[in-house]
Amino acid sequence: MLGHYETGLKWVLQHHAFTLGVTLFTMAATVWLYTVVPKGFFPQQDTGSLMGTTEASQDISFEAMSKLQQKVAAIVLSDPAVASLGSFIGAGAGSSTVNNGRMFITLKPKGERDASADQIINRLRKKMSQVVGINLFLQAVQDIRVGGRMSKAQFQYALTSSDLAALGEWSSSLWPSCANHHF
Repeated sequence: MLGHYETGLKWVLQHHAFTLGVTLFTMAATVWLYTVVPKGFFPQQDTGSLMGTTEASQDISFEAMSKLQQKVAAIVLSDPAVASLGSFIGAGAGSSTVNNGRMFITLKPKGERDASADQIINRLRKKMSQVVGINLFLQAVQDIRVGGRMSKAQFQYALTSSDLAALGEWSSSLWPSCANHHF
């Protein structure tokens, strides 16, 4: 093994211009790859499905929430890239209140639509800003999900402990905005 190392080292030292070229190429390729490779915990995928969570004020009635949810559904269905959607409100899937709803949106196949899932989400956000009284939080459904809970955000951090003092201490350490909350 020592002999192979010695042979390789002699070759590199005899071909220093080539070695320098390979080093510079590797550095340039690293910078180029950094700019083009998607970054994040997991790269975003366009699976052709979106998940939406709606939220209205806590004092809303079932009938009023139903009307707002139908307005949101009509806006989503009016987008030319949307094929279908399923919508429901009330208790279920981690929600126990009337002011929350869920939407499962199926997009048309990639060849039949003019935008990616992220572009469609941005387009729907602009349309939703005109609806008063309800918010729609959208995210593209991913093949790999972290956690089992459905939420308004792509990532969710949860702290649990049977020791309330430790929970309060760690919550304040991780999220300074929680410092004034009592557990």
